[in-house]
Amino acid sequence: MILENLSNHFCCGGRLKRYRYHANCLDADMCFSIFLPAMAEQTALPVLYWIADCHQDDTSIFRCGHLLPLAARNKMVIVSLAGIPADSLLGRSQQPFLYLNATKIPWQQHYQLFDYIYKELPEVIESHFPVQLYRAIAGIGAGGHAALVVGLSQHKRYKAISAINPVISPANNRNTRQLLLASLGEQASSWLQYDACELLALAVNQRPVLVSQAELDPDQDMQGTALLIEQARRIGYPLDYRMHLNYDASDWFTMSVIESHMQFHRLYS
Repeated sequence: MILENLSNHFCCGGRLKRYRYHANCLDADMCFSIFLPAMAEQTALPVLYWIADCHQDDTSIFRCGHLLPLAARNKMVIVSLAGIPADSLLGRSQQPFLYLNATKIPWQQHYQLFDYIYKELPEVIESHFPVQLYRAIAGIGAGGHAALVVGLSQHKRYKAISAINPVISPANNRNTRQLLLASLGEQASSWLQYDACELLALAVNQRPVLVSQAELDPDQDMQGTALLIEQARRIGYPLDYRMHLNYDASDWFTMSVIESHMQFHRLYS
């Protein structure tokens, strides 16, 4: 496998690098960014996978001013990834913005994004960079949904899960139900594997979850949120749900809460 190095910057005592390679499970060229603290030159470090929202790329989160100093101080590798790039076969304006394994034509060939997040990309990272095998996972928006779904369903590989303004229950959300229909078809039972409420109830190993929600986010999944909170309360799941009053769903909100997410993941690294 050939990793093409697109950029390499010295930052906060470590290295921020960006790579492109051909992802087999997507049959597409994909980019990812990785921050390697200075300590990575001496030993394998904990790794946090950060999943971008649908309108972001793999570099977006690193423009949040606090993230890199926090990662350097906490000695944590950050791997940032996004969905199929804008120059894909179908184009960004047409693509589903949930990270799932599509089963319907024409999406199925290039949209095996659950497998990419859980399996293929971590295998690439673990074979090329000094990271520990147990991971943490986080994301924002559609990426927050992916973090919840991947982390809860693959709980043996993730120590902690966090999300900012996530979609929680796509079938109950007017903005995402049509994406499930287009990607998976009309059989509603196939949608449940991408429902965080369902997965939280089934989780054998209860990995801690942190969710930060901006009060003024017009796309917030209010019904899914209520179901998730009630499900966690009912079974005693370690969910820390935080509603942040007066915030909208802007980069300023991400900048305001990113430190609490890094502190959360540091506790379990």
